[in-house]
Amino acid sequence: MVQTFTQNEMIKAIYHELSSDDMAELETQLENNVEFENNFENLSVIKSELNKLIESPSDETIANILSYSARR
Repeated sequence: MVQTFTQNEMIKAIYHELSSDDMAELETQLENNVEFENNFENLSVIKSELNKLIESPSDETIANILSYSARR
């Protein structure tokens, strides 16, 4: 039986939260379906962009925090 994966399940896979059986089926679909692979890659790029945002606050944000702290 061929399983159809939702976007939520693809996100779970990116974050390593799928069962090993589901992950094996997802990998099979990635190998056999170009559109599915493209969607998965796009979600992976979005995840890496989100990680950059979390790790690197803007200089303005840091300045605002330091300015607020100095007033206390």
